[in-house]
Amino acid sequence: GESRTLKFTVKPTSSGLSDLTIQFTGMENSAENNYRFTANAQDSPSEGAALGIPATQIGIILAVILLVVIIGLVILKPSNRQQIAPPMMPFIQPQNVIAQPKPPIVNFSVPPIQPAASSQVATPAPICWNCRKPVEGKVVGCPQCGARYHAESTDDCDMASLKNCLSCQSPSSTFVSE
Repeated sequence: GESRTLKFTVKPTSSGLSDLTIQFTGMENSAENNYRFTANAQDSPSEGAALGIPATQIGIILAVILLVVIIGLVILKPSNRQQIAPPMMPFIQPQNVIAQPKPPIVNFSVPPIQPAASSQVATPAPICWNCRKPVEGKVVGCPQCGARYHAESTDDCDMASLKNCLSCQSPSSTFVSE
């Protein structure tokens, strides 16, 4: 004869003894196509647990974490302190005022304002980024960052050897004169 192996996975809904019946249809002998046996289901230690921790411990841990978060929010939340309004002044009935004659209005004329001599504000000379001294005469500037330099080399400032802007590294060939 022909034989076949069948594997069944049965997940119990409760623990204890239970009868299992397996019936095969399409076989000639009806006495051989019914199988009945008793199985004992036990509580699995892994059920109701995750990562080896029982469900009750997981619940307690989550409750503690939630409680800590809530307490932290209450403590760190800025409190809405309402300002206390000053007490109201008592209402006093106005007393009758005796009308007094108004003094005559005297016309004091103000002398016309003389325009002040316009004082020109002298702007300081720009500082050269190469020699760190004021630039007297022609000035060139970096179009990228605005750094100022002498337009030509002087005794204290060697502009001929300057290849790049000391502030932003732009080529000195891009400098513009002011």
